Amino acid sequence: MRDIGIVQSQIERRRSRKIITRRDQELLNRVRAVFREHAGADRRMGPAQIGELLGIREPRLAGAILRVLSPGSQASIGESEFRLAVIRLVLAEEEARLAFVFRLHDADADGALGTADLASLLEASVRQNRISLTPREMNGLSAALLARADRDRDGRIDYGEFLALLDEFPLVRNELGKSVAPWFRLEEERRKRRRTSRGLPRRLSGFLFGVLPHLVNRYLLGLLYLAANLFLFLRAMQAYAAAGAPLAIQIARGAGACLNLNGALILLPVMRGWLTRLRHSPLAFLLPLDQHIDIHKALGHVLLGFSLLHSAAHLFNYFSLGTPLARSLFGTAAGLSGLILLAAFLLMWSLSTHPIRRSRRFELFFFSHLLYLVWFAAALLHAPNFWKWALAPLGLFVAELAVRRFRASRVSHIREAQLLPSTVTHLKLDRPRSFTFRPGDFLFLKIPALSRFEWHPFTISSAPEQADHLGLHIRGLGNWTRELHERFARIPEEDRRLPVLLHGPYGTPSNEIFRSRIAVLVGAGIGVTPFASILRSLMLRRESGLALSLEKVYFYWLNAGQESFEWFTDLLARLETRGMSDFLELSMYLTGVRIDATSGLMKIGMDLLGRRDQRDLTTGLKTITSFGRPDWESIFSQLARRHGYGAVSVFFCGPYALAQIVRFAARACGFRFRKENF
Repeated sequence: MRDIGIVQSQIERRRSRKIITRRDQELLNRVRAVFREHAGADRRMGPAQIGELLGIREPRLAGAILRVLSPGSQASIGESEFRLAVIRLVLAEEEARLAFVFRLHDADADGALGTADLASLLEASVRQNRISLTPREMNGLSAALLARADRDRDGRIDYGEFLALLDEFPLVRNELGKSVAPWFRLEEERRKRRRTSRGLPRRLSGFLFGVLPHLVNRYLLGLLYLAANLFLFLRAMQAYAAAGAPLAIQIARGAGACLNLNGALILLPVMRGWLTRLRHSPLAFLLPLDQHIDIHKALGHVLLGFSLLHSAAHLFNYFSLGTPLARSLFGTAAGLSGLILLAAFLLMWSLSTHPIRRSRRFELFFFSHLLYLVWFAAALLHAPNFWKWALAPLGLFVAELAVRRFRASRVSHIREAQLLPSTVTHLKLDRPRSFTFRPGDFLFLKIPALSRFEWHPFTISSAPEQADHLGLHIRGLGNWTRELHERFARIPEEDRRLPVLLHGPYGTPSNEIFRSRIAVLVGAGIGVTPFASILRSLMLRRESGLALSLEKVYFYWLNAGQESFEWFTDLLARLETRGMSDFLELSMYLTGVRIDATSGLMKIGMDLLGRRDQRDLTTGLKTITSFGRPDWESIFSQLARRHGYGAVSVFFCGPYALAQIVRFAARACGFRFRKENF
């Protein structure tokens, strides 16, 4: 067995020969900055400051780190001592960092890890990461580690046995070997380095199979749209120039022509009924249906720009002619209707911005958007030719409103309301007889007892094959959803059967899953709901013997906290026991926990217990949960090698920032990427 003292002397010799890289220097500069930011008045750091610096809440863990970093295990550490300790870890080889982890757990510094050493730090690590374990499971962690690593059966783990244990868990060993830099927030630097390491064949394949179809689908239509606006603008300017109109009028008329086009187009992306029909038609792959909300927003910005240009040009013309402004605006039908148009649109646009929509003032967005009725009425009065552009879109929109009105008359009742962790409310609704939907669809829900006017969209989490009810999982993120959760928390179960109104269902990008051969489903947090419906449907269809075009499904579910897995644990447990392992592969990630010097042994202990009992300690499933964030580039590269570039479709539902990361990695491997939008 190797002695830790011999290893340390070898490390010192290696360190003396190592050159400081640019990245090392950046880390050291970061260390200097964060020390001065967190140090006390005496320019030293104790356990509390160490914990604050490293984001560690547990005093026992912070104290253990300070004990290993400070010379002579002092109660505090100065800047020079702290920087020197970090320099040693940065410049040393991987084994030095593993030795640091070993000393961190060796509370009595006797060169071996006993039961007391392990139990003390493991308990602190479990609390630090907010993982809930039973007393039996907690006691089993240190016992499992000792049983696996103590090869000479002396009741302790020496350094050689510690390294041998890590060799059995290469992913954990790899993270422990680089566990210093993440403490100082250099993860993004590692990501950038990995992104630039792809070879030309992979980049070329990714472009041909993943990026090029996306460019054709989205940007070719965009170029046609820009060309149409440019053509209309220039043609109107030319016509009025030929009639001898001044430049200001030419610009105003050019902007007005573009307003006709964009005012007609802005309705199309919000016709959810027609979009759902298009999703199920052969035209679906030609149209950017997944971006319908983004297109609606973009058209709104374009309308604002042309409206301001149109108004400014007319104002300039009024001033140049010396016409009284009040008479021009209020004394003519064109001036008054134009003023109403601009005021209504400015109000709609300003109350539709991201801060308003994502704040607790959703009602401002909802009610201000009803001004579209005023805008279209004023536009038809203001612009003589607008009716020619708007006739078809308005006709389709009125037809959709009529269908919505009919569908919204369908009354249902809440059959059951279950309160789940993280302010999630699981509603089971009586399913109307005429309500047919596809896996992944969403509906609009109104509960008159909460609000007489507000409709809110929610993904259906039950499967179409479940004929007796509709399931919804609603996360408390705004006023309405929080009030829903709080109200049901206050009233007994027998009083929760409230009447509700439904309209829908409406299609989503997830509908394409059943046309795919290989599908990857990525759900983050409550974004798992469309995939819950899909997985239920897949299970029921396979059990009934229905043929599926799908050959393989990979399901990834990411949650920041352990309690969130409770939302669909029953469903996933049934999937694991239905003999679907050849068809469905589950992967769970607890992103709120990362493998570092304080949690590595905890992860190994939990994996050992999970393998022994065939049950993961965080979810209760057979699938072992991973800690930290997935390496999507590595995951998708493996899938590309297994199934081929361009053979996989990735479906995502979750936060925008994560969507960008997954989209980048998917398209680099030539995978199609589809994201849920509301």
